[in-house]
Amino acid sequence: FIDEITKPIVIDGNLDEWGKLRFSKKDSVSNTGFNYDIRSDNQFLYIAMDVTDADIQAGSTHTNLNQDGA
Repeated sequence: FIDEITKPIVIDGNLDEWGKLRFSKKDSVSNTGFNYDIRSDNQFLYIAMDVTDADIQAGSTHTNLNQDGA
């Protein structure tokens, strides 16, 4: 289930080194979902997520817990 990494993971928001993310959860009604994968090395557990959200909420009228972006 959790593959060991074969090359270093760079924590930079770019998921290119992950290749195809193996797992997904989609909601066709709201057109939202995410793809994800999990990897590990001797020290850390890494989780990559690519999120799709058709209803982005951001701005000063929303509290941080209710927004998609700061």
